[in-house]
Amino acid sequence: MQERITLEQAFEKFRTIYLPAQYASEVTRRGYIYDVQEWLEQVQTTYVDELDLDSVQLYFVSGKNLERKGSTRQRKVAAVKAFFHYLEKTLKILPADFSARLIWPKVTKDEPRALNKTQYQAILREAAHDARDSAMLELLLQTGIRLSELTGLTLADVDLPKRPSPDLATGFGFIRVRRKGGKTQELALNYKACRAMSAYLRVRPKSDYPNFFLTKYKTPMTNRSVEKAFKKYARAADVPWAHVHTFRTTHITQHIASGTDIKTVQTNAGHTSLKTTNYYADLVKEAQIKAMQEHAL
Repeated sequence: MQERITLEQAFEKFRTIYLPAQYASEVTRRGYIYDVQEWLEQVQTTYVDELDLDSVQLYFVSGKNLERKGSTRQRKVAAVKAFFHYLEKTLKILPADFSARLIWPKVTKDEPRALNKTQYQAILREAAHDARDSAMLELLLQTGIRLSELTGLTLADVDLPKRPSPDLATGFGFIRVRRKGGKTQELALNYKACRAMSAYLRVRPKSDYPNFFLTKYKTPMTNRSVEKAFKKYARAADVPWAHVHTFRTTHITQHIASGTDIKTVQTNAGHTSLKTTNYYADLVKEAQIKAMQEHAL
């Protein structure tokens, strides 16, 4: 007779074996672990084979989950689905069609919100007194890279010109970022980002850590510490709704609106599918149509 496995035992294998094998991104793994743990705390079941459809679905129709943003609900559904896939396909404890019989809640994608020029310049001005924070924000805005790609950046990943300038021959630099799936990609770094990063390097504390951005304690900046810094400047700039990802959205939409080649925007953003980038292009077009209609001369 096969030994029964508790949900906690299954989750431990899911956390330590399945997720590292399936997802290269530490951010994705951490998010899935948090979401599945939250679901496990709500399920009044000890063993995996005791799970029933109702015990799973009650969690998703609770008041707390209904109030969450569409993107948050989408992530939580994806995390729990991944856990069930592991229980069905790998451990083979649940019936192969268990998750297929569930009525998963419909999730809506939150429309990304971008900053206008006045707003993002105001945030940059608030951070101008701090060389590190100014460099972080300028890099996020000028490249559109993900937060995890910024905090994962090392000194060896950055090539800066001696004299950053608009000169197309000598004034730019490069960064190498690790994308989702473990792929490394080289991106061009414009003169504004180069200037800010060069200024930070002049005051960057010496440390045994290779990370480009360090805390005042000479340890690597975390995603959370960057988020807190950004939020402080966003509030001071009177755009309290903005967060780190808003700079990524702003980079994408501003470049599309300015006529930057769509493939270049896709490369900077690290979108594996052009369809994702075109989604932002459609939003830009809708905004342009709305502006022309509402401000008819």
